Amino acid sequence: MVLLEQYIPASQRPDGTWRPARKVKKGYVPPDEQPKFQTRTVAARPQQIPGFVPGMDPDDLKAAKEKPKSKNQKRNENKKKKAEEGGAEDGGEGAVASGAKEPAAAAAAAEPAAPEDPKEALAKKVCALLIVVIHREIAVSHTLYLEFTIYSATSNLLSLRDPCLVRNMKKKVKQTDELQTKVAAGEIEPNPEQKEKLSKRTEFEAEIKKLEEEMAKL
Repeated sequence: MVLLEQYIPASQRPDGTWRPARKVKKGYVPPDEQPKFQTRTVAARPQQIPGFVPGMDPDDLKAAKEKPKSKNQKRNENKKKKAEEGGAEDGGEGAVASGAKEPAAAAAAAEPAAPEDPKEALAKKVCALLIVVIHREIAVSHTLYLEFTIYSATSNLLSLRDPCLVRNMKKKVKQTDELQTKVAAGEIEPNPEQKEKLSKRTEFEAEIKKLEEEMAKL
């Protein structure tokens, strides 16, 4: 009994080297040619009717495919029917009514307009002017109120800010004095940051004096 052997032929790599031929078992299928796994639902999907849900009555599927008319379409159709019926019935009556209305309209147009009373005209102009003035006064008062509110809020913030700054500056002066005492006693050797802090003591005192003057003005 002769067994036929299968081989994957040699192939060349991108870098120019060659892959040797490989011996494989009979019936070998390359991975790219192997069928993909599909569930029963996926496999049966091509045979399904579009829009059909398992367990649905076929009559319900037919009714779902027939697109019902919307409310607007039904309303428009009813309007057209009523308009056609009304036009056929009122054709003669409409002509008579229009003929009766024309003389009345011509007579109304022929009558001259009554002259306006000068006092009433002056009163209307005064009322319009007063309305404009009132609107301007309201706008000005609203602007002044906003400015006063902003000024009050700013003053309050400054009054709250300055005491905090003064307290912080006094705290720095106190820390500087304590550091100076330790350095004078030889307890510590100041580093560059501590030396810079000691040199700013006069600046702290000047800032405290400036803030206290600003607080006195508020």
